[in-house]
Amino acid sequence: MAERCGRRIRAGLAAHVFLFYFENEDTVTPVATATGHAGRAVAVGYAPGGITISRSGATAYVTGTISGTVTPIDTRSGRAAAPVSVGRYRYPVGIALAPSGGTAVVLDGYAGRITLIDTRTDKAAAPIKVGRFPIAVAFAAPFGSSFGLPFGR
Repeated sequence: MAERCGRRIRAGLAAHVFLFYFENEDTVTPVATATGHAGRAVAVGYAPGGITISRSGATAYVTGTISGTVTPIDTRSGRAAAPVSVGRYRYPVGIALAPSGGTAVVLDGYAGRITLIDTRTDKAAAPIKVGRFPIAVAFAAPFGSSFGLPFGR
């Protein structure tokens, strides 16, 4: 579910459901839906727009649409790691993890590209041109290294 101002994104995990509330221009606030308890706001890139959570639930990855970054967050401590740059003005709006969890695919909306991030090193590879305004990504299971390219408009 997503809403424009004050976006809310849900991600289901095996034992927990987390709600991250995009509170203002540069933070997200985790909420444990089982208890309704809101954690402290976590600083991320400017204009958070997309989020995905690792299968283990240990790390959340948040895109900063204006800053052109992806910020990994340790979900246990609530601390953000150094943001990974995917390029200013590329407008990274979406993110998904490959089934293996080793690669994040970032949809760079305005740039018409995707950027792959190695989640073990938090390093971005060179962007891949896919066409205008990529909006979705799908993975071919069970092949964790294969991915479907986003469809463009």
